[in-house]
Formats: sequence, C-alpha cells, structure tokens
Amino acid sequence: MMTFLLLFIRTLYVLGLQSKDKIKYELTKKDIQELMKYEKGLKNGYRWISMPQIRKYDHVFNGKLRIVFGEKNYLRDNEFQRLEDTIGRYSDSIL
Repeated sequence: MMTFLLLFIRTLYVLGLQSKDKIKYELTKKDIQELMKYEKGLKNGYRWISMPQIRKYDHVFNGKLRIVFGEKNYLRDNEFQRLEDTIGRYSDSIL
C-alpha cells in the first residue's frame, strides 16, 4: 500500500511520499518449484516453455518521509534530522 499526500498550492504540485528500501528477494518454495518445472521442461525438449517471472528485489517502506515540490525539488528525512521537525521552517516560504 502506497502512502502519499497530494496538495495543490498556487499551481505548485506538492507530493508527500514514504521512502522505500531495496532488499534482496528470498525465493519461496513456490518460486523454487516453478524454476525446477522450467528446467525440467527445457531438459525434456519443451522449447516453448517460458521462464518464470521472479523478482530480484523487494521494496519495503522504511518510515522516512519525502516531500516533492514540482518535478525536481524535494525535502527528505536524513540521519541528522527528521522532516517533521523542520517542516515549519519551509512552510512559510512555500505559502
């Protein structure tokens, strides 16, 4: 589920998002079975069999916020300060 907030301020698009981390995907039993079925099919000469679509990474929410202004400008959390603590400073210049 994607968490976001979209505001229209003087024709400036403001989009609030929660950032994600990219972690390596661990194969499940079902994935392994599909790969084994695919390899067995290739060995038996079934050239029409398609390789199963198994993702390489999972993208999980990490709790860090990011606010995007327009197309290229953004504010985000970092290891030194949280966005919730500094948003008041920026709200006066936006509005």
